[in-house]
Amino acid sequence: MVARAKSVKTTKKHLTKAEKEARLAVENAFTNDAEVTPPSYLNKAQVEVFQFIAGVLKRANVLSSLDTQTITQTSVVIDMLNNANIQVAADPTLSTDSTFTQNLERLTRTYLKLCSELGLSPTARAKMGSLIANKKQEETDPLLNVLQGGGLDE
Repeated sequence: MVARAKSVKTTKKHLTKAEKEARLAVENAFTNDAEVTPPSYLNKAQVEVFQFIAGVLKRANVLSSLDTQTITQTSVVIDMLNNANIQVAADPTLSTDSTFTQNLERLTRTYLKLCSELGLSPTARAKMGSLIANKKQEETDPLLNVLQGGGLDE
């Protein structure tokens, strides 16, 4: 199994200054200020979810035009889950229907995976926050900077 790649901004792995700069250049090439737009086939509820997610990712400075498809899929799945919840609330016997519950479980798994990909789940944000905090601590530690080949004032 291959380990998942992590952003150079959040990795704990030791990288030389040249490696960091090269990886940052590649990562920054994919993160842009592009305005992503929802596809025309989304319904009103899905467009609202799409715009909300895109807005959150843009404010976090991690939005890329490459995220459009993932945000689209997430918007559709969230809408489908909301509709399923409405159906169960109206007819609680659906919760005992095996086909309905299997579909709901699949939607939930897909939703959780998409949220993880976009960093939208509390767990994903906690991991990211922890990695960023550790990285900032490393960047401000003058002794660690010197040991990694940098200067005292970096």
